[in-house]
Amino acid sequence: MIKLITITLALLAFQTTNAKGLKPLEVGLNLNGNTGVFAPSIYAIKYFNLKKGKETKFNIGGGLRFTSSNTGGCKDFITAPAKLTGSEATIDTIGFDNASSNALNLMLALNYRITRKLNVEFNIDLLGASFGAEKDVFLRNKPGIDVNNAFGKAKPTTTNVLLVGDNDLGTLSSELLVSYKLLPNFKVKLGGGFLFTEHTLTTDKYTNLAGVSVDNNRFRNKNMAGLLGFAYTIN
Repeated sequence: MIKLITITLALLAFQTTNAKGLKPLEVGLNLNGNTGVFAPSIYAIKYFNLKKGKETKFNIGGGLRFTSSNTGGCKDFITAPAKLTGSEATIDTIGFDNASSNALNLMLALNYRITRKLNVEFNIDLLGASFGAEKDVFLRNKPGIDVNNAFGKAKPTTTNVLLVGDNDLGTLSSELLVSYKLLPNFKVKLGGGFLFTEHTLTTDKYTNLAGVSVDNNRFRNKNMAGLLGFAYTIN
């Protein structure tokens, strides 16, 4: 994974040395949402031909994505660190009246052309940063049920890094979708998105419902949602 991130960064750095090298550039808006979360995003992707001077069915790209997520209501977050998620005994649940997060990430994009108008696409955030408001945190004895008043505060984890599974850090998004060109430079997209949103307590430790002091301050919510998107290619 580290090699993949390094290669993507190198390709983007090479292209940005020449402004013309950024074109064609795809810019777009994706609307991810379900009954529990709404997470619109705007992005810019530069795709690279794998064979110089030849059009290929498969292309790899890199770009930037800004995602703003809001649960719009009560939402549960569970213990995030991989060293604690292997056993139910070391997993706790916290919640917010509502939780919001903003993330700016470098992303990897893959595109496979089925026909000249129809494509299958996949993208995933690699690394970046998040920010958002500090919110009151509630302990849960089961999903959605508070057992006491707010016991602390939390805010979005600042650093985002894709490390695979529960080793991931921060707020990261991935999408699998089908796109269709309505016009030479304009296409619509349908598919699904998977969003990891992570918050960090303002204290390094907390006391859980069993009365145990736990050395952890990171909690994560995993959410899958439908997607509707629009994209325009700048030539």
